[in-house]
Amino acid sequence: RGGSSRRVALPPAGLLHNQNRSRTFHQLHSIGVPVVATERYLKKAGRAGNLRYIGFISSPDGKYSNKLYEILDAYSDIERSSRMQNDKLFQEAIKNYYKGDFYLARNQFLALVRACPEDGVACWYLMACEKVYNMGPEQVDYQLFGVEF
Repeated sequence: RGGSSRRVALPPAGLLHNQNRSRTFHQLHSIGVPVVATERYLKKAGRAGNLRYIGFISSPDGKYSNKLYEILDAYSDIERSSRMQNDKLFQEAIKNYYKGDFYLARNQFLALVRACPEDGVACWYLMACEKVYNMGPEQVDYQLFGVEF
């Protein structure tokens, strides 16, 4: 099993109620995320498994937001294991990003990227931290892909 490239086909239906789904799917695909689900979908489907909270997206009017979870079982054993081993640091880094401590979050995401260079979500957050470091927290759109490069 160690290095198998087994992929699990799970329905990405969790994003179907988001109006920006095609943009979000395109962005997730572009950073190498094969399958995500919203918290709402996971609660309805009752799915367990290896998940990683990766951020949130909002409706265009800002009234609704959906937490996004990366389905880690869609990765090879090696990639899944790496993401799971680094999840505690990843979650701390996201919390620091949300708190506006972009310097600390940047350093944490940098450590994550060094440990798992193929982690596109960590790479995106690292670039976002670098871009928003000198902005005021009130100027930052904290949702996933809220910062454009």
